[in-house]
Amino acid sequence: MSPRLCSGPAWGLLQVIEVVRADFNQRAGTRYTRQDLLDPAVNVTIAATTLALIVKSYARNHPNVANMRTDWNNPQFAALVAFGWNAGWSERAGVGRVATYLEQRGIEVNINNVHRCASEAGASKHLANPRKVAWAKSVAKQYFRELAEDGTPPVESREIDMSGDEARPRSRMPSLCMSSRCTSSRYPRACACRAGALRAGVRRARRADHLALAARASERRRANHVAIAARASAA
Repeated sequence: MSPRLCSGPAWGLLQVIEVVRADFNQRAGTRYTRQDLLDPAVNVTIAATTLALIVKSYARNHPNVANMRTDWNNPQFAALVAFGWNAGWSERAGVGRVATYLEQRGIEVNINNVHRCASEAGASKHLANPRKVAWAKSVAKQYFRELAEDGTPPVESREIDMSGDEARPRSRMPSLCMSSRCTSSRYPRACACRAGALRAGVRRARRADHLALAARASERRRANHVAIAARASAA
């Protein structure tokens, strides 16, 4: 996966789309352009912060839903975060909207039911796309495989139900990339946008505020230097 990828609507290392960039600029007070998405540091900061926002939104708006509480040992939670990233997470038209619909009807909120009821809940068409739900499940499975490789015991008793809704053939669904369009498997362990980026991204999100503060501090220092130079020149 190339950090310079810009052939579709999603750009850069973690395949950030325009609406995500615009939302980040509005929240953080930054002025990143679309071209800036090709800078891996900028791209990862935006993507990681958005992942953290998804997690917070799930917990804030659905506190009584076990699979939407922040629990990285719960495969359903990991799958719903990946699904929200790829297909839409908002309360207006994303996973959040379908979760509310399911809660009101006493139906368990899990990735299969979110996918199955997306259309009748009036949510985004992307949530009803079987390829996207299969991708999100593959991301969660890869996440737990990598946890196991890092020494964390696998959570086999809470395995994600892979039956029913997925499109076939499975080989067409990339399991390592944060984009549904990426089919790169040339460097599966080195691919920075693989499923492990879900975990790494949220970890980096904890530093996102510090990065933003550092950037603003740097801008203030540059402004002060310019002001001092201007005064010296005027004198």
